[in-house]
Amino acid sequence: MPGILVSLHQPETQDRFDQVDQACRTTFEWLFDPNETGFIKWLRTGQGVFWISGKPGSGKSTLVKYAATDPRTFENLRANDPRNRRIWAEFLFSERDKKPQKTLEGLHRRNLFELLSKETRLIKFVADVIQDDTDMQELWSLISLEAALWSITEQKTAVNICLFIDALDEHAEDCHRTHWRLLETQQKLTSSTNGTVVKVLVCVSSRPENLFKDYF
Repeated sequence: MPGILVSLHQPETQDRFDQVDQACRTTFEWLFDPNETGFIKWLRTGQGVFWISGKPGSGKSTLVKYAATDPRTFENLRANDPRNRRIWAEFLFSERDKKPQKTLEGLHRRNLFELLSKETRLIKFVADVIQDDTDMQELWSLISLEAALWSITEQKTAVNICLFIDALDEHAEDCHRTHWRLLETQQKLTSSTNGTVVKVLVCVSSRPENLFKDYF
């Protein structure tokens, strides 16, 4: 495994995703019904953020996992731009788990690890962000993680990127400023491609709290 991937890898973030129950296929079949939601249209023709809102215990995490693993998601994503390679990542915030599972740094490291693992040609663009690769664990500050994400969205390799992020409300850095930074990062990711061949879609879920209702 390349050094950059090793430095980004946090196994506990995969553990959280694995712990979420797998939905019965019929339970959330409505997600792919064009008369019920705009999910298929968003995958096939859209860009930007698709927001899933629901009360505590309503099954949001199971729904996000369902969307992130159902083959129809990627069949429809392919139609968005058939020339592009499809890559994706998923992250589930959990305020009860370890730090990587509830912070912006944990989110960005998981996204970068998954995206670079699936499309290794992008590693060279992230490597340009790192000036000294002798201690990348220390270099992965929030600023360098964000810079690495921007380097992916602004390069010229043709990719459709789809991110699935569950439970924004469980982002445990309780300062209002960091919540806004979380939201604005997702917005910037979907709009920072500057007309290149990169297209970014982000599917997020949260409780219907005022902060998220106002933003989305």
